[in-house]
Amino acid sequence: MCGDTDLMTSPGEPRGQLAEPCVARVPLFARLSPAQQAEVARYARPAVAERGEPVVVAGQAAAQLFVVHEGTVKVSKTSRDGRETTLRVLAPGDVL
Repeated sequence: MCGDTDLMTSPGEPRGQLAEPCVARVPLFARLSPAQQAEVARYARPAVAERGEPVVVAGQAAAQLFVVHEGTVKVSKTSRDGRETTLRVLAPGDVL
């Protein structure tokens, strides 16, 4: 994710100004005013996914919006016979 592990906080804990530059670099939020970006940063929570670890599963309700900051995320679908098809590879700035 963007920045160091020092950015990790528990829900409800103030995020401070460290997350704001990360939000500003995400294309989805780039046109927001600095005040609006600060508001988004208040709700941002860093997360790390290990290689092969599912971030979301098709058919399950998503309660979060994920933004790729580092690395890539493979979006794939597994057929009934177990074959995996890559649909897209997300890069930094992409939203899931």
